[in-house]
Amino acid sequence: MTSIFAVFLFNFKSTFRNFKATGIMFILPIVFMAIFGLAFGSTNKIDFKLGIYQPDSTKSKLDIETIFKTADDGSEDLIIKTTIYDNLETLQNDLKKEKVDVAVN
Repeated sequence: MTSIFAVFLFNFKSTFRNFKATGIMFILPIVFMAIFGLAFGSTNKIDFKLGIYQPDSTKSKLDIETIFKTADDGSEDLIIKTTIYDNLETLQNDLKKEKVDVAVN
């Protein structure tokens, strides 16, 4: 048992002796997985339902709907369906019924 532990300890120490080789040994497989995953991965379209609470009485300086529509137009795999709500209770009910994935105020 002692000899097995000694061999393990020797291999473990020699693995971390050279930091450049250790970095390559751990980082390079992750980089290759990312490259091949992007190259040969399937393209899944993401369907995203967004509810925006914006009462009629308040006008926001930041037009959230336009921002998300711009993001939707710029991406082939992302489909964002925006719905404007003027009643907060209706938005909360739609969130509970899962008609809306995310609510923005």
